[in-house]
Amino acid sequence: MEPTLKEGDYLIILKSQFFTPSKRDVVVFSSPYDQTKLVKRIKGIAGEKMNKFELFGPMKDDSLSNIPKEYFFAQGDNSKVSFDSRFFGVINNKDIIGKAVFIYWSKDSTGINFKRAFSIVH
Repeated sequence: MEPTLKEGDYLIILKSQFFTPSKRDVVVFSSPYDQTKLVKRIKGIAGEKMNKFELFGPMKDDSLSNIPKEYFFAQGDNSKVSFDSRFFGVINNKDIIGKAVFIYWSKDSTGINFKRAFSIVH
């Protein structure tokens, strides 16, 4: 199965003021550490209960915790190597820049990747 996004993909995003993030959306947001842009999938929404292990990483307490209002849990599709909410916690709605909707250009080591260009982000 081919990854949703690859390095070299150029995206068209729907700005955050024009949509409300929902589960499975691929969003662009500012990292809580250094304000670099990250692209991750929304896995949990405000008010939803998630296992604290999923929210905060390995801990002895495996009880459920609510995602706070105006916050989201974001996780990379390649979770084995993804730097995401499991490491830095839930993200605030105000930090979401937009929803990735379309790959308008894609370059790889061989040049332009026409198979990926002009495709919808799922």
